[in-house]
Amino acid sequence: FAEAVRRGATLLFVSGHDIALLSAKVASAGRVPIVFIAMDFDPVRLGHVASITHPGANITGIFVRQPELAAKRVEFAHQALSQARRLALWGTPNYREQVDAAAGAARTLGLETVYVEMNGNPGQSYLPDFKITTDRGAAAIVLPASGQVRAGRAEICKLALSHRIPLIAAERELVEAGALLSYGVRLDDAYREAANYIDRIARGERAG
Repeated sequence: FAEAVRRGATLLFVSGHDIALLSAKVASAGRVPIVFIAMDFDPVRLGHVASITHPGANITGIFVRQPELAAKRVEFAHQALSQARRLALWGTPNYREQVDAAAGAARTLGLETVYVEMNGNPGQSYLPDFKITTDRGAAAIVLPASGQVRAGRAEICKLALSHRIPLIAAERELVEAGALLSYGVRLDDAYREAANYIDRIARGERAG
């Protein structure tokens, strides 16, 4: 982002973890407008914007309340798999808010959960994650909304089918690859709305 600003960028677009948004804020120094998509963090709680309705300063964007969606995914899992009493909640520290919300929803429904930290980074297999899941007796896996899951969906769904363990996902692309069901936002809609914000700023509106 700093290099982009040095080269005369008139707007910065950020999608990813909050560290990327922080980097853009530092690079812009309050001078270059920023449009973000917050999929895995709360921009208000972390202090990136003042509020949802009036973000302030030189920044605006799209905030998807993933913890709330994660809780609903557990409810749908319970409805679809009424005999399942233990769910595996996959995640990483970056998606801890989603995992915590899913665990809370499971407790409300009287379900047990096991946390499985995902190891399937580029070049690594998700097979160990499935072994942990099955060894701990989980009847289904609730996946977080994450770029890591999207990137690894082919292997994740293939291994889930071979292990005969249903997946509850955040995005329909996972269902197309073999997950049982999904509940969440459509990423193309979020990016389309962000493009609308960018267009409005380019036409003279203030980001804040």
